[in-house]
Amino acid sequence: MGYLEPVALKLNSSTITRPQKGGFSSGIKMELNIDTDVKSVLEFMQDRIQTDKLTAVAESVAGIAPVLWGHFEASPLCPLRLTPEPLSATQSTATG
Repeated sequence: MGYLEPVALKLNSSTITRPQKGGFSSGIKMELNIDTDVKSVLEFMQDRIQTDKLTAVAESVAGIAPVLWGHFEASPLCPLRLTPEPLSATQSTATG
């Protein structure tokens, strides 16, 4: 299993990239894509809720969501998607 550093979530972008260990790209760069609706809720929470309460509030909302909104039809949602960053032409010739 690869080395993973903690990543600070910066919500000013819907795509988050994390450099490889040591700051050098030794493999494929990955992008963490956040659903735009989920991103909006996360930004709202970060702007209005104390940081020490964020996790508890998020878990509480998830717990009561079916009671509040369970009668509505649910659309499929992929909140986070991890995808490889496309290789540039120079990267693909250097590695291939």
